[in-house]
Amino acid sequence: MKKFFTLLVALVASISTLLAADYIVIRVGKNIAMPVKVNTSNGTYTITTYETRINGNISVNSAYDANGQQIMVQGSVSGGTNQATVRYYDLTQTYPSSSSSSSSSSSSSSYSSSSGSSYSSSSVSSSVRSSGSNFYSNAMSAASSMMFVSGDGLPYFGVEVGYSRFCTYFVRPRLALGESGGFLLYGGVGKEDVFKKHGGSEEVYWHVGLGSYVSDEVNTIETGITLGTNPMCNTSEYDDPDIYGGWGFVLDARYSFTIPETIFSIYVGAGIGVGWTERGSAQFIYDLHAGVSVKLFSDWW
Repeated sequence: MKKFFTLLVALVASISTLLAADYIVIRVGKNIAMPVKVNTSNGTYTITTYETRINGNISVNSAYDANGQQIMVQGSVSGGTNQATVRYYDLTQTYPSSSSSSSSSSSSSSYSSSSGSSYSSSSVSSSVRSSGSNFYSNAMSAASSMMFVSGDGLPYFGVEVGYSRFCTYFVRPRLALGESGGFLLYGGVGKEDVFKKHGGSEEVYWHVGLGSYVSDEVNTIETGITLGTNPMCNTSEYDDPDIYGGWGFVLDARYSFTIPETIFSIYVGAGIGVGWTERGSAQFIYDLHAGVSVKLFSDWW
């Protein structure tokens, strides 16, 4: 038990270190066509959300929207003693294109209205082309935002399915509060022998949990505590069919991998804990679990 608490303290210390690490925040204006390519001191990133956090002391050199237009980069820095340095990069406006300025300055012919006002044919056509281009860019950006949700997004609300010795075959909603680090809330129901042809136990088990995580937007390490009813505390001393098992809790840890540029993740984990049978006797239990998750909503702030 002493070794376990030593490992737990070391894990909490490592999580605190990661949470205090330097990072940058890239904020993209709603009028910028997605996706955006950002050239940084750490390589090129493809940004698909309006706010993205990247760990590390990184500088942004240049950025381009989906139409290839260069975006103005405006930066600011925050931080203090014993605090993480946070660099903010705002991408809200593109540089004027040379083609549009040259076309607007040239007018090949004019038409006079009955009131004597003059209109340049090239200016009119340029305006129409510009309006059409803006409409197309905004439409494509809106479609991209709705259809192409970045799986890197944090915080998020999602749904998980999987198998666990503690939770059986389960489904549960999951809420992550934070960005590169934060808190987890989850809970769900499970059932044994879901895939047996003639069915299995009719008992439905429940569980709830809370925890914390650190993430680099693709790889995530989580720790938490899960409480619930479970079949591992069944005893053979009961003949009563209404008694299916006891309850317990497990301290668990898991690794999650988000498939890049998708809303899907896969995860594996393990845990140890204590369970109580219906008669009240305690016993050591352990958990192994694996499954998949889908991020339905992400980056809402």
